[in-house]
Amino acid sequence: MMQMLEAGGVPALTDHVRARDDDNPRGYFELEAVKRTKRDSSWLEAASGRAVKMVHLLLYDLPADRDYQVIFMRRKLEEVVRSQGRMLERRGTSGADLSDEQLKTIERLVHYSPVHGMVEYANTVETKVSRA
Repeated sequence: MMQMLEAGGVPALTDHVRARDDDNPRGYFELEAVKRTKRDSSWLEAASGRAVKMVHLLLYDLPADRDYQVIFMRRKLEEVVRSQGRMLERRGTSGADLSDEQLKTIERLVHYSPVHGMVEYANTVETKVSRA
């Protein structure tokens, strides 16, 4: 998504702290300061007109004195777990061992969260590939 936004003329705000690697050869498009937004939102001054990647739970930490345009990228939880599993396997580490029932519970919670501008990951990737 971040690559598509940049290609469309919306520059990403990133710090390049997390280096490109085999799991993400084009980079991570992340900004470490986003994780500290609740304590320090000063990074927002540099964010105007730019795309910022953040996990949905951090949206609650954004100050209410601004307007934001949010694209919520939803990806099937099974795909996320499978992708993370491959990454962890390549790194020789392990992650949470969630049961199918736990995954379904998480999926239900995410599915019913109120969001605006929902984008399905699979549809976006397929569209990008077909137009590339």
